[in-house]
Amino acid sequence: MINFCVGREEFLSTYFEKQFLLLRSAADVGDVSWDFINGLLYLVEPALPQFKLLHEGTLDEDVYAEDCDEFGVKRRRLKKEQFYGLMGAGATAIFNRIEVYSPYIKGLCMEVADFAGGNVAANAYLSYTGSGTFGKHWDTHDVFVIQLFGTKRWQVFEPTLPLPLRSQTSQNVKRTCPEEAVFDGVLEAGDVMYLPRGWWHVATPMDHVSFHVTVGMYYPNMMEYAAWCASKYLPEVLLARRSAHLDGMDQTDLDTLAELMRNAIANPLHYEEFRLERLLAERVVTPFNLERFTTERIVPLHDTRQIRLCSNLDTNLDRRYLRLNGSLSRRSQCDIDAIGVLAERRNLSVGLLRVSLAEHTPEAINATLEDLLKKNIISLI
Repeated sequence: MINFCVGREEFLSTYFEKQFLLLRSAADVGDVSWDFINGLLYLVEPALPQFKLLHEGTLDEDVYAEDCDEFGVKRRRLKKEQFYGLMGAGATAIFNRIEVYSPYIKGLCMEVADFAGGNVAANAYLSYTGSGTFGKHWDTHDVFVIQLFGTKRWQVFEPTLPLPLRSQTSQNVKRTCPEEAVFDGVLEAGDVMYLPRGWWHVATPMDHVSFHVTVGMYYPNMMEYAAWCASKYLPEVLLARRSAHLDGMDQTDLDTLAELMRNAIANPLHYEEFRLERLLAERVVTPFNLERFTTERIVPLHDTRQIRLCSNLDTNLDRRYLRLNGSLSRRSQCDIDAIGVLAERRNLSVGLLRVSLAEHTPEAINATLEDLLKKNIISLI
């Protein structure tokens, strides 16, 4: 679905948290049309947190939506006349967590996650004319912008606060945005742009329809790791449990505490434990394949079928017991080998996986695929 043009290693070394990246005609958006957009408007209830409408600020829901009663169940629906009028006057419709409602957009998200690592979520923006949504701002998470339909003008500026934390928003410092843009151009359907957190940007409609998604990437930062070390390993130290008395502290005690903290952070085993804890907490929502589990006889997957590992993070693969995507059970050697191949390749065809597992019998490979699919450790693309 997305041709990133650069490899994962090059992206992480050259662009990740360092430089914006523009990829022209990288995404396959052939199925996105007015029917696709109208379908989302039908599926998504026009109420927070799923949906909001912006027009010179966030509009009150009652302006464009109303309550209705469907067989005794209350829900919200758009007031079409008002909604059409507002969109024509320059409003922007925002769909939050849009990947929940669209398997196609969910697929785009998973491709971004496979490429860059980390956890993902997507918002979509629909506009027609207008002066823009948020003005110049930065995001506190990395973003992949994917233009799905129509066009939009984007201006990108270098950061003035590199790698901001979630609390470090641009709301009150917009005057510090550089005057000269490093990119000022139009994104067309299929274009993909990576923006590291902290890079200023503004998107402006161009008097015709634009529909794009922003795939947000979320990673733990080093401050979170340091705080985790402090909460995990300092409680057993008497000095760390002492009161930080406001009358003052002995400098020797402060130096000792700093050294304890340094040792806790610098211990590679601690970082591995932190990483594994985050991995164990990972949950990836994947498509269903109920038809494969409703008959007594399971037909082997065809060699052309594409599969992926249901994890966006690297993991240790040399364990007989391995937790992935919430599933923990004893693994056969064929299971471990299959997971290892998929962890390295991220996704590939069943046929190529069979070639990589040539030392195992076809029966063992079929059993592994069905078991990992049932346990939500792999998914079909």
